[in-house]
Amino acid sequence: MNTADPGFDISSLPDVELTEAALLGAARAKTGLSDFGDEADWKEGFTLLLQGLNEEAMLNKVGRIIAFGEMLRHLENRLRVTDDITRHPEILQVKIGSRSS
Repeated sequence: MNTADPGFDISSLPDVELTEAALLGAARAKTGLSDFGDEADWKEGFTLLLQGLNEEAMLNKVGRIIAFGEMLRHLENRLRVTDDITRHPEILQVKIGSRSS
């Protein structure tokens, strides 16, 4: 970003915490929902991804903001899908197959 706009000051961007608490809290706050479903289905992968982003990815501030936004979007979707299934469990019975031409 600095090469595209030499006047852009990256330090003016907000710091984001790539932590479980920050992401789960933000997803709950944005959706008003709190049930992420069975942790066995997603929590280990989520934790490993966060660890990799924080310890190995060497993200700059912009990268951290983008990663936070993407992870937040997926967590919000998980909350909404879990809520839909809780309110309408019959959707799990719908068979999804290939389309006929």
